[in-house]
Amino acid sequence: MYVVTFYSYKGGVGRTMALVNVAHLLADSGKRVLAVDFDLEAPGLSSYGPFRCAGDSPGLVEFVQTYLDEAAAPDVAGYIMRCETGKNPIWLMPAGRHKHPGYAANYGALNWQELYREHQGFLLFEDLRQQWEQFDGQGFDYVLIDSRTGHTDIGGICTRQLPDSVVIQFMPTDQNIEGLRPILDSIRGERAPVRRKRVRLQFCPSNLPDGDDQERILKNALDRARSQLGYKRDAAALFHNGSLELLAQPIYVESNPASRLASEYQTLHGAIIGHNLEDRDGAIMALARMREEYQVVLTGGERGPEETTIDQMRGDAAFIADRFPQDADVNWNLALLAAAMTRPEDELAALNVVVEVSGGDVSLPLLRRARAQASLDNAAGAIADLERLLTEEGPGVYEVAPAAELLRRLAPDRVRKVLIAAAANPKMAPLGRTRLIQDLLDNRESVAQMIELARNAAALAGPGQEGNAIGHLALMADGQFEEAMRVIASDRAALMSSDSMPELFNYGVCEWAVSGRAPQELFARVLAIRARLGDFSDVNGLQCFSLCNYVLDRRREAMDDLHQAQRSASRVTSPVFSCWRYLSVGSKGMLEDLDEMNDLFVRGVEIRPPTRDGFKAANLL
Repeated sequence: MYVVTFYSYKGGVGRTMALVNVAHLLADSGKRVLAVDFDLEAPGLSSYGPFRCAGDSPGLVEFVQTYLDEAAAPDVAGYIMRCETGKNPIWLMPAGRHKHPGYAANYGALNWQELYREHQGFLLFEDLRQQWEQFDGQGFDYVLIDSRTGHTDIGGICTRQLPDSVVIQFMPTDQNIEGLRPILDSIRGERAPVRRKRVRLQFCPSNLPDGDDQERILKNALDRARSQLGYKRDAAALFHNGSLELLAQPIYVESNPASRLASEYQTLHGAIIGHNLEDRDGAIMALARMREEYQVVLTGGERGPEETTIDQMRGDAAFIADRFPQDADVNWNLALLAAAMTRPEDELAALNVVVEVSGGDVSLPLLRRARAQASLDNAAGAIADLERLLTEEGPGVYEVAPAAELLRRLAPDRVRKVLIAAAANPKMAPLGRTRLIQDLLDNRESVAQMIELARNAAALAGPGQEGNAIGHLALMADGQFEEAMRVIASDRAALMSSDSMPELFNYGVCEWAVSGRAPQELFARVLAIRARLGDFSDVNGLQCFSLCNYVLDRRREAMDDLHQAQRSASRVTSPVFSCWRYLSVGSKGMLEDLDEMNDLFVRGVEIRPPTRDGFKAANLL
């Protein structure tokens, strides 16, 4: 159960309406919600749509009076009623029989200081909280308390004893800010009961003027409020809404779900959930927020006293891990936080749960677990995860490339055998398989095997699926240029109208080899697409663009691309495909090829048509 108090120092900020709309959103998502009207002097909840069912029913005033009369806490069930709204009900504990002529006298007769000093009032409200938690054998997921304004005796009950969180609604005026500061000091200074952590504060500037703020009056007022009230981020900001419909006190998120105000209530609803670590959705949101806050800490950014400290992050993460020990999504977010905080043991523990309980593909968790195990010097465990990822799961190219790179580092003697098995994995995504076959195409002796793997891959991909053309690189490396052209495209005109730069370039190279003439229109098409789609900085792409420019007699552009490729090649840590020899090479091999191209370009030598050994052999004869 998570108890949230809605508090404002002054009225007129839409506090009760905000509570009602948040209650509806929570109930609509399947939560059991209790709304409590603790504004005993001016009750307002029962005037809103579904809560009118309360009529003149007994509530908090009668609950406390019965306790004083009988010296025992009464059963709260007699003071709570079920109200139907939307898909799911909301329960209401009203202020009391405020329509009854004797209500004011009954309320006025209650001496709250005496209740606490002489009648164990603290224990009464602890008992009330426990009864909420056990109500009807199920309890409530959320209890939302509407507290009265200003400095009051009952304010401490609503803002310090009962809640887990307090939503502070206010207009950013000097009067509100000065009035709130002592209240906030008392909440922050409260020694939390043993059963709970500190009360979390969520600030919600409300009833804000809806103008263009050209003179930054509102911005400056909000900045001043954050500084003086000691917080950095608004939970939500609620702007003034002039709709006459509000006079009827509707549930606005239900009657106007697409409105700006409804969206603002949605934001507040999300902020409240995101601080409830017992709520699964809230736990996931909290973990994401903690990752973001940790980055602020790491970069030395400013943080207010309401922001989470690193020790609190660790404590909250441990609480979430205990609360959701077998939840895959929660543990995935725990793993991401642990990774951000460089805590590989915690990351590994969370990823173990993810891998164990997830019902689908676990390629990415396995990759992250392999990295965590490698950082903890468990090479055997990391290798086992990488082999499973590549040969049994269905990884995409973004898992395949880093997995292969890590496997090369941990098990260089086994990597080729594993990657060949991975290329035959029927679950492998087509682009991932393409990447593997391309990386394995690193010597002439492997060409025949790669052609066979490519054909099998095309069969696995099926007609019309990505991957049918992945064999053309191996065919080109084997000198089968005409066959490679048929694999790339059956219709040259259709290819010319496409935006596939790799296929246009490779088809052009094949046509060059077959006809002995460089097809300038194909290479010009490649560069036109590049100019339209934006710059590309991968080494292979720059190498290809450089060659295209040189063929088209754009010598300066060719040299610019070549030099950029040389700079990028020096940072390469995994195999990269070289169009100069039509094989995958390492950083050293790529630099050698780029140096040879540079020598030819500087001398202005005409590039000869490629052979079975690529351009390299043809131009070095």
